[in-house]
Amino acid sequence: MTSPTIWVERADKGRRIGAVVLALFALSKAGLWFALGYPIALHIEFIAHVLPDWAWVAVWIFAGAICLAGTFSQRLFRWGTGLVGGLSFIWGVGYVTVGLVIPDAFGSAVCYLAMAGMAAMTTVFSSLLPSRMRGLYG
Repeated sequence: MTSPTIWVERADKGRRIGAVVLALFALSKAGLWFALGYPIALHIEFIAHVLPDWAWVAVWIFAGAICLAGTFSQRLFRWGTGLVGGLSFIWGVGYVTVGLVIPDAFGSAVCYLAMAGMAAMTTVFSSLLPSRMRGLYG
């Protein structure tokens, strides 16, 4: 039988891996948009009207940085995964609405909604971890 200490170590490792994956997703999106100069919300008009492209790049970089910092802090982890998950969900819903007109957009919608789901599941399962893990095994 596995001891609770080993379970907490494994769960915390999974939380950290999830935070890194979400951070890389957000930072790579922002980096590609910035490097290629590609319009961020090409077909999603309601997103394009909220903020200009450079501001969306800054929001995704901020969300990715907070998520990356969440590998060291459980509080920042919750904020970071919430930001990346929320942005992914908004983009996913936007691409679903576009997919009603342009069927090719459903592929993007599935990718964004999958990342939003991953963020939600990672956040939910991390809430099961003790808030003061350092006292348990470190």
